[in-house]
Amino acid sequence: MNEKYRFTIPGKPFGKREPLKVGRFLRPHPLYTNYKERIISIFTTEYRRLCPTKGAVSINITAFFYIPASTSKKKREAMIRREIRPITKPDLDNIMKAIGDSLSKIAWIDDSQIVVASLSKYYSDRPRVEVEIEFLSKE
Repeated sequence: MNEKYRFTIPGKPFGKREPLKVGRFLRPHPLYTNYKERIISIFTTEYRRLCPTKGAVSINITAFFYIPASTSKKKREAMIRREIRPITKPDLDNIMKAIGDSLSKIAWIDDSQIVVASLSKYYSDRPRVEVEIEFLSKE
């Protein structure tokens, strides 16, 4: 039987950011660093005893975005029913990269172990990112 782990990152979905150029050097974007630390904290608090796996991994990421305050009631209801989907930043691949970078060496050894990925964006009154990880094999 494959092991599954679920956790939620509360708040606005956040994606990988380009490093900031400071003089001649590139430094990680501080907001991105903070978000990665938050993901690590949430995951390790929930799954303290988990050791990084060496096997294949499947990941399902569902990002829920704020509904803009100026949205009409009719449009808002369509957003809640998932008939209207967000086409805003961050891109799904950047959300995936943020989670992948954060959980490397914690849930798995390297991002290359992710062999299946499902990514979705929706609107919600409660912005968050829901993550489900399934270890398909252990080595």
